[in-house]
Amino acid sequence: MKENDGAATRCKYCNHALGLTENPDHLQRISAEGAVYAKAVEVKPNIVVLIGVWLLFFPILLVSLPSAISEIFQGEGGTSSFILFWVLLIIAFFSLTMLYKVTRNYVKNKKAN
Repeated sequence: MKENDGAATRCKYCNHALGLTENPDHLQRISAEGAVYAKAVEVKPNIVVLIGVWLLFFPILLVSLPSAISEIFQGEGGTSSFILFWVLLIIAFFSLTMLYKVTRNYVKNKKAN
């Protein structure tokens, strides 16, 4: 959360990646993306981050939750249907959690200012 040079790709204080495309290593890229999501739910996001999170996670929620519900009623049964239901439910829960936390932080911190 400290100021860095505009052209820097890594933070001069903590050495975290400042962008997601800086490193071609997939594991470090996933780690950097996770850090971005964690930051979005921990601090007050700006409006661009809020809109971005909604554009990313709301469609996932709209697809995964109804799919999980339909898997209960129209699923063929068996292990694969059971696993698919729980995977879809976990994805829906994660999406809903991200939307809730980022929106809550934005609204709560906006009222405090």
